[in-house]
Amino acid sequence: ESRERFQSEARALAALDHPNIVTVHSVEEAGGLFFLTMGLVEGETLGTTIPPGGLPASDLFRLAISLTDALAAAHAKGVIHRDVKPGNIMVTPEGRLKVLDFGLAKTGDSGPLETEETAFAPTRSGTWVGTMPYMSPEQVECQEVDARSDIFSLGVVLYEMATGRRPFQGKSTAALVSSILRDTPPPVSELRSDLPPEYGALLSRCLQKARDLRVQSAPEVKSALESMRVAEAAVAPTISADRSVAVLPFVNHSSDRDDEYFSDGITEEIMNALSHVAGLRVAARTSSFAFKSKGVDLRTIGETLRVRHVLEGSVRRSGNRLRISAQLVDVATGYHLWSERFDRELTDVFEIQDEIASAIASSLELTLAGREGGSAARRGTSSLEAYDLYLRALALQTRRGRSVYQAIECLDRAIALDPSYADALALLSDAYRLLATYGFEFPATAMPRARDAAERALALDPNLAEAHATLADVEGQFDRDHAKAFRSWDRALQVQPGHTRARCERAAWGICVVKANVEEALAEFRWAVEADPLNVWAIAMHALTLGLAERPEDALRETTRALELDPESYLTQFVRVQALVWAGRWDEAIAAAAIALRMSGRHVWTLGALGVAHAGAGHTALAKAVYDEMQARARSEYVQPFWLAYLAGSLGRVDQSMEWAMKAEAEHDPLSVFMARWPDFAPKLRSHAQFPVLLERLGLVR
Repeated sequence: ESRERFQSEARALAALDHPNIVTVHSVEEAGGLFFLTMGLVEGETLGTTIPPGGLPASDLFRLAISLTDALAAAHAKGVIHRDVKPGNIMVTPEGRLKVLDFGLAKTGDSGPLETEETAFAPTRSGTWVGTMPYMSPEQVECQEVDARSDIFSLGVVLYEMATGRRPFQGKSTAALVSSILRDTPPPVSELRSDLPPEYGALLSRCLQKARDLRVQSAPEVKSALESMRVAEAAVAPTISADRSVAVLPFVNHSSDRDDEYFSDGITEEIMNALSHVAGLRVAARTSSFAFKSKGVDLRTIGETLRVRHVLEGSVRRSGNRLRISAQLVDVATGYHLWSERFDRELTDVFEIQDEIASAIASSLELTLAGREGGSAARRGTSSLEAYDLYLRALALQTRRGRSVYQAIECLDRAIALDPSYADALALLSDAYRLLATYGFEFPATAMPRARDAAERALALDPNLAEAHATLADVEGQFDRDHAKAFRSWDRALQVQPGHTRARCERAAWGICVVKANVEEALAEFRWAVEADPLNVWAIAMHALTLGLAERPEDALRETTRALELDPESYLTQFVRVQALVWAGRWDEAIAAAAIALRMSGRHVWTLGALGVAHAGAGHTALAKAVYDEMQARARSEYVQPFWLAYLAGSLGRVDQSMEWAMKAEAEHDPLSVFMARWPDFAPKLRSHAQFPVLLERLGLVR
């Protein structure tokens, strides 16, 4: 059997033709022993080239992508390496990477080895195969292996390439096995601040103990690495200094003040078109729109958003005529690099957007990448009426709350006019997600609609980051398929590395709560907030995650900053209430809750936090009154069970708290996963006998 397996795998390896895999010339036999003849590879092993602090970022990404590409090619041919390690990887004098010994390493003892040597036997139960420090948990436990075992070993190698150290340590075989099976390695971000947080996040997914939670394929790892390398290049000093732009909200000069949504929409469409310019960094929408009607000088805007150029303009719509004026300014010199006025028919609005984006790219000596069909900007619809409805919905949806229902009405009409309008479907999916997340609709009603719209959008355009991000929320919060959710989040960030919502929700829901890796989550937020510095929603989510990390004072500082940017942000005011509760500052929490309740019409999130604050302050009667109000509302409208469970626990009613918690899980309340992480809630539930059952149902087995 061993001989047949050797011959079969050798033939498969010989069939591989890849520049990063050593060439196998033939399979030979001599004296009853089989061996391979391979091409000579000059150079040194990867292990000897890794310096103590890890490889420089440029070398790291170049070699990591080559290594991952080699594994992808092997897996595509059905070959599993089983012994991915730096000692089996050569780096030639020219810097080219070559992978050796695909599952065909030398035969040794069936017992484990603590050294760099390979323990090998055909993959039968009870035998170690591989090199211990790089083995996957299933290899250590002598289980059957598949390509995902190589993914784990790849993660170990990529960690070592980045940091100069292995993720799992042990002075003995038993200690090393225990580390592989149980330990979470220190976040890469703690050891390499110059690498993007996505790198550590990717490695964390590669190193998941359960193979179903890992990245599922080498091509997926390669794609993520390539996106990081592109994103890093896009924010490199040589580019950010000279090839960066903020698109300020175009001023509405129409006689109808209600046309503001139209000028804002034009601005966003131009941003989208410019995002396809290779080498150009475009400031995020929320940060650019923070300067709307503020009268801030362009140099200050450039310094705040770290951009060299600003595009500003105006829109005038009159009947079927459209006038758009635009100018590109170098904020360092004040010079106008380009300006133009377009007087056209309204039907030419799409062409004008393309022309502006192309002119900006040309002015900065860049190329605007076209999509299939010839247009640089995604041509969402040919229906002007559908387009107008979409822009109205976009403006309404940014207001949140009950305005989302109005946005849905506009989007339904737009999609009825053009069923192939992918952008409208993506926005519709997000609208239904918002209704479920904020507790305006039963999840069982809203989330399937969100999924349907997202899937329809992606069927029309697989590169819609917004739809991938919403699908991730549905998969994680509603389906509890966390591995699938991570894949959708990662796809969103692959398509659009600067997608703030995908990055922040992945960090808060996915990394902090599901993976219980607080430091990695906070590293992701630091990157997101730096890239989109005036995004109040992102700052509020960062504050919430700091609170989950039991750092309430840091959370409060973030909410102060966010409220200075937007005093009307309900989410920020709520997070401030919750952070004050976590800090035990009861009177301040009660006062802040009064503000949030006025802002939101007694939204249940703040109502629940208010009840907990009263309970903490010893105002038992007031806390019970809030609890009774929430129960009464739950009999006539949807109230997220999470908040009833939270307040019941604060009142000392642990059994009632668990009943509500189980109801939250059964109803797929999007907030229910937080029950495992909420600092003043999880400990109360943990004391209940049903807590392990709850965790298992939530897909959060610890």
